[in-house]
Amino acid sequence: MSQTTPIPCAILGAGRIGWSYDGGAWDGQRSVSHAACYDRHPATQLVAVYEPDAAARAAFSSGYRGSGEPVVTGDLEEVLALSPECVSVCSPSEHHAAHIERLLDTDARFLWVEKPVTLALADHEALLEKWRGLSNPPRIGVNYLRRGLPQYAALQAAAADLAPIALNATYSRGLAVNGVHILDQIGAVLDVSEAPELDWIEASDPDNPSFGFRIGSTRVTITGMDLPYHCIEISAVFADRRLSVVRGGLGLREELAVPNPDYPGFRHLAPATAHPDAQLHCEAMLDGTYRNLEALLDTDSPLPSTLETSLFAASLMDRVTRATQT
Repeated sequence: MSQTTPIPCAILGAGRIGWSYDGGAWDGQRSVSHAACYDRHPATQLVAVYEPDAAARAAFSSGYRGSGEPVVTGDLEEVLALSPECVSVCSPSEHHAAHIERLLDTDARFLWVEKPVTLALADHEALLEKWRGLSNPPRIGVNYLRRGLPQYAALQAAAADLAPIALNATYSRGLAVNGVHILDQIGAVLDVSEAPELDWIEASDPDNPSFGFRIGSTRVTITGMDLPYHCIEISAVFADRRLSVVRGGLGLREELAVPNPDYPGFRHLAPATAHPDAQLHCEAMLDGTYRNLEALLDTDSPLPSTLETSLFAASLMDRVTRATQT
C-alpha cells in the first residue's frame, strides 16, 4: 500500500503481547509484540495505549523503548478521540467482544485482533454479522500467526496432495491460550471451515482437555497437558512418512518410511531429518507477528487469518467447552 504519512496506531491492553515481550521496540532482530511491530514498520506510528490497570500503565510508561511518546490512558474514549487508523486488540480475551464491537463503530481502517477473537462463539458470530453489515468495514486480521508461515504451508500442501491418516497435536498452558493455535491449524491444514462433532473428550483437567474427532478420512487427536512450558506441536501421519511441526512452530521435521534392516520385509520410520528450509522456518516463526501486520496493511493481498477463518477454532473451542461442562 502507498502511504506518505505514518498510520496512527493504538493498542488496547498494555500486556505481554501488547508491548512487554520485547519492550515495544524493534531491535533489528525480532519483533514479537504489537508495539515493536509498529515501531518496526515504516508506515506505522504508535500514538496511544489503552490500559485500565494503573500499575500496567506505569510499567509501560517507564519501560517502553519504542519510538515516539504515545498517550497512555485508562480511558478508551480518549484513545478513540485521537482517531487511530489501526488498532490492536490485545486486552484480556474476555473483553475482546466489547472492544471490537466499539471499534466497529469508529472510522478505524485496520483492526489487529489477538487470538482468540472472543471466548464465546455467539459473540464471535455477532461481531462477524455486524462487520459484514457495514458499508465500509475495516480490514480485520487475527493474530493466528502460524497461518502465514512456510512450515505450516508445507504441512498444508502435503495434506492437500494426500489426506493424512491421522493428525496428532499437543498443547499446554490452556485451551483458550495455546490450544486455539492448534484448533486453528487443524482447520488450515485440512482446509475445512465447519467444526466437526467430537468423538470423545477427556477433561479431568478442564483447562487442558484432550479430545478427538474425524475430518473426512483423517483421525484427529488433540492432547492437552498441564506443563510449565509451551508445547504447541502438530504431526501428520501419512502412509509413507510422518511430517511434524515441532518446538512450537520453529522447526519442520520429516520421518520417511524405509525398509527395516533388522526385520526384513517390514518398514519403519527413519530418524527425523530437518527440512532444508529449517533456518528460514525458524526466522519466519520469530517474525510471525510482524508478518501478520504486513499482511494486514497490504490491502492488495488476502489476509491469512480473518474473522471468517478464525470461526473454525471458535466453533471447535465452543464444542469442547460445552462438552467439559456436561
